[in-house]
Amino acid sequence: MQRKFRLGVSASAMVLGVAVTTFGAAGSANAAGYETNYAGVTSDGAAQCAYQLTYPGSGLGWVCFEKYGDILWVTRSFYEDSQTSMRWVNQLKNSSGSWVDYRSGECINNLGESTWGVCNKDFYENSSLNALGGYGSRIAYKACTTTSCSALSPWVYNDG
Repeated sequence: MQRKFRLGVSASAMVLGVAVTTFGAAGSANAAGYETNYAGVTSDGAAQCAYQLTYPGSGLGWVCFEKYGDILWVTRSFYEDSQTSMRWVNQLKNSSGSWVDYRSGECINNLGESTWGVCNKDFYENSSLNALGGYGSRIAYKACTTTSCSALSPWVYNDG
């Protein structure tokens, strides 16, 4: 299946209204630790995602989240530092209706210049009962090099 880029929101519009979230710190005793994954090679071509972020100051690489299949897409940029990644946080709504950091991590692409890599995750669906006893699952992410990161994306509800 051929995949193509779809830009749903401009980078400047994506940062408006984004909640501030720290990566790495768990917001609940039930939360999993920080997950570090290395992207695998994909034969599916380019990503098909609603929201894409470019690496800071470059436009030479992208990251995005594909809801259907919970796939994190990361391209390798032309940066000299040789490592690009997508840092993400997954929040669940608990039984009281509050959003809580549940999982967070990083998908690292060191596959070579201009190569798409994927990390296949398994997040709760927004409409299903989750581990915190509520209904709701969302993901926010940013594009990173070893020296800097983009702004955080808007929250994407995982209803794919």
